Amino acid sequence: MSSIQSSAFTVFATGIDDYFDTNFLVLYSVVIAAAYFLKHRKHMGLLLVGAMAGAALLVSLVKRIELVPRPDNAIVLNNGYSFPSGHAVGIVVLGGVLAYFAWSYWKNTPIRAGIAGGYGLAVGVVSFDRVYLNTHWFSDVLGSFLLGAFWLLSVILLYSWLERRVSFQGKRFNTVANWLYVGAVVLAVLVVMSGAVV
Repeated sequence: MSSIQSSAFTVFATGIDDYFDTNFLVLYSVVIAAAYFLKHRKHMGLLLVGAMAGAALLVSLVKRIELVPRPDNAIVLNNGYSFPSGHAVGIVVLGGVLAYFAWSYWKNTPIRAGIAGGYGLAVGVVSFDRVYLNTHWFSDVLGSFLLGAFWLLSVILLYSWLERRVSFQGKRFNTVANWLYVGAVVLAVLVVMSGAVV
């Protein structure tokens, strides 16, 4: 990576590091989920914020188990352990849930190709950024991609199963959804505040 590093590109890469930080990704998911709640699509908001809260918890737990040290010559210093990358897992999960919603809404093949391409580009840029800034080993980013994909697939399969069996329109669901949303937000905030998901 040192052979392609430049001061101009490093400024761009540092911006990616800041705006796709796990804390921001969780914040984005909470705000987007709140918009879904206001639009009476609570089931979609719950999937999004629950997936991100779970991803943050999963990253935090795996970091505490694996204890992989970070590379020594990072351009941007991050606290905590190297595997898994919170940035990489977060973008796979957040982008994946949003792409799933968009894919379900639009049936047009060119639009779906654009959704898949945009999602792949976002994941690729954030993943490359982690290696470019030397804040993670390449194997960490690859493993983080697989961990994020596993979690994303798990929550989407659970959501699809529930969608076939549960009415998302009833009063009972609305009450439960409100409490689940608050719980997911509290869990996400606590995990992010622990500082173990960078």
